[in-house]
Amino acid sequence: MKLLLIVPFLVNFVVFAQRDPRPKGEANVFWNGTYPLYSLTSDQEIKPNSLGKYDFWGTTNENPVPKEYSLIKGSKLYVYKFINYDECLKLCNEIRQRNGMQLLNSKDIGQSNKILELNSKDDYATKFKSILPATFSSTKDGVSFLIDFDKNGTGMIMMGSYGPDNILWSVKNGNELSIYNTAFKSYSPGFKLVYSSGNSDIPVIEEHTKGTVKYWYKRN
Repeated sequence: MKLLLIVPFLVNFVVFAQRDPRPKGEANVFWNGTYPLYSLTSDQEIKPNSLGKYDFWGTTNENPVPKEYSLIKGSKLYVYKFINYDECLKLCNEIRQRNGMQLLNSKDIGQSNKILELNSKDDYATKFKSILPATFSSTKDGVSFLIDFDKNGTGMIMMGSYGPDNILWSVKNGNELSIYNTAFKSYSPGFKLVYSSGNSDIPVIEEHTKGTVKYWYKRN
């Protein structure tokens, strides 16, 4: 009788251990290999390939573009994880629609996870100028930041309640975006123009500073 009582308990424990007890979204984004990995929306298990690596599509709220990843068990990558491209694309477009961004389509597969490679700084400058004047915005710690870009290389920047300050901008060394704040008489380093695909006209501006990345999106 004791054995019959113990066996069901062990079976229940094994079933419970197969699933991360955290909320589904948290378990997906912060997966660390302790439990099986499940796709965020379809809840299908993402199993390792023959080499023991987990292949999946991923994206973030800050940069809603499908990207392909491959991780070994125990590695950490804080993105939404999906078993296929279509699931990932659907969430990307939901995020992009909320932010007033250009939607992606299935034709972007194979290109959407690659930075557009242009031939020279003139290509990037011409492509960027074609959408100007334009305002790009970003949010950090609840504070809104705005940058207005004009075609002639001038503009303004607002940092929360500070500003506006005049800026001078230019495109250098490929996709590097140089921004000079005339009030502080200093350059803001780490800005880059990133296009999701060759068909995309509107870039996301990446700001790399102090080991972190902040994303700026074009406002309607």
